[in-house]
Amino acid sequence: MDANKVLMKEVSSNSSGIVSLTTIDLNDLELPALQTSLYIAGLIILCAICSGIIIYLIFAKKLSYLVKNSEVVEAMSKGILSQKTNSYSLDEIGLISVSLKSFIESLQKLSKRVRTHQKIWQSLR
Repeated sequence: MDANKVLMKEVSSNSSGIVSLTTIDLNDLELPALQTSLYIAGLIILCAICSGIIIYLIFAKKLSYLVKNSEVVEAMSKGILSQKTNSYSLDEIGLISVSLKSFIESLQKLSKRVRTHQKIWQSLR
């Protein structure tokens, strides 16, 4: 058999079980078949790139909230309680932001009460 030919076997669907053999000459394949394969490969690569960009944008948005929360906690460790967090989602990161905001508000109220008591104490001396 020639190296450029492929032998294909086809079994008939009727009950007689007729088998037919066909050879296809690879030189007879036309250019459109190759072009179609290249278009499909290109489309797959393009979809993979677009999916990657979309996933990157989603993660970058979510991670920006974590970076902001980290900056707020760092400022809190330095005694700065004026920074706020904001997250508009109700996923885990959003819930952390809400809890952190509540914690900052509680610390601000506590700090205000301590200053008030400190002023009262100083005025009594």
